[in-house]
Amino acid sequence: MLTSGAHWDFLLAFAVVLIALPLFIRFAPALGLLDSPDDRKDHSGNVPMVGGLAVFLGVLVALGLGHWNEPGTREMLASGLLLLAIGVVDDRSHTHPRYRFLVQIIASALMIFGAGVLLLDFGRLLGPFSLPLGWLAIPVTVFCVVGVTNATNMIDGMDGLSASLVLVALAALGISAALQGISAAALPHVMVLGGAVAAYWLFNVRLPWRGRALAFFGDAGTLLLGFLLAWLLVEHSQGPGRIIAPVTALWFFAVPLFDTVFLMIQRKLAGKSMVEADRRHLHHAFLRSGRSVNVTLLAMVLLAALMAGAGLAMEVLAVPEYWRFYAFLLVSGVYYLAMSRSWRSKRFFGRLIQ
Repeated sequence: MLTSGAHWDFLLAFAVVLIALPLFIRFAPALGLLDSPDDRKDHSGNVPMVGGLAVFLGVLVALGLGHWNEPGTREMLASGLLLLAIGVVDDRSHTHPRYRFLVQIIASALMIFGAGVLLLDFGRLLGPFSLPLGWLAIPVTVFCVVGVTNATNMIDGMDGLSASLVLVALAALGISAALQGISAAALPHVMVLGGAVAAYWLFNVRLPWRGRALAFFGDAGTLLLGFLLAWLLVEHSQGPGRIIAPVTALWFFAVPLFDTVFLMIQRKLAGKSMVEADRRHLHHAFLRSGRSVNVTLLAMVLLAALMAGAGLAMEVLAVPEYWRFYAFLLVSGVYYLAMSRSWRSKRFFGRLIQ
């Protein structure tokens, strides 16, 4: 059970976003943060892209009031602000990808050198011995953080999707801690981010009485969200007090990773830029084969929960880490082959892809 402190962290972030987001929505036109439909987007009308602003405010208030002096808080907020800022600029004027990558690298450096959060080892992936990274720790950490950040950005193509998948990962991290007897109050950053994203989710998902999203994350939100999630996965998978093994983090974030790797390989084989947007994501396969948005969302959340559950189960059962890694590679390969066949045959789970 959560302690009162954990309740406070979650609820304060939740309340701030719940109150602030309608205000940001109202001023979105003046801020130039409206997402208009085009040939890659299925939504109708202009939708405010202010979810990232509200989530950052919720995280800022909750951490600022309760955890300002705790290790990593100020560095997390500062680096998060960098991602938010470049995302807002991109939402307004579509900056070149190189500038987004540069800011992500700077934010990663602040995480590493400012807060001391980095990947020191990959765990026991090659046998009974740990695989330390040594001098490679810094570039590998930057690569992984940038990868998770952009995978979160790329998966954000449907109402409720990116927020739901991040909530699955955060929930899995919290459950891992609980299974080890660690209080949720000891994970304030996880609780605060969970509360902020949960409040945003209510505005972004399609509900029975509301057939459209009221707000989007925009690049500001997805870059911020992906970076903060990457920070937490790295932080809690390293050191003697780690909550999960490094390989378990892959299972918690499996669906966006599968989707991103598949798309980047496909784009490379087609001679296209690997950062070029297209309509071949997993959620596009569902939607273009006639499934509704909410059915697609449910299917992808269940798949994400299944992957996270598998990672949790192997953690609890103390399955050797190298077997968890080989299993992840196997599932990744199955996913790649299945998606390749689906797009090649234009059929997805028995339905024609339009």
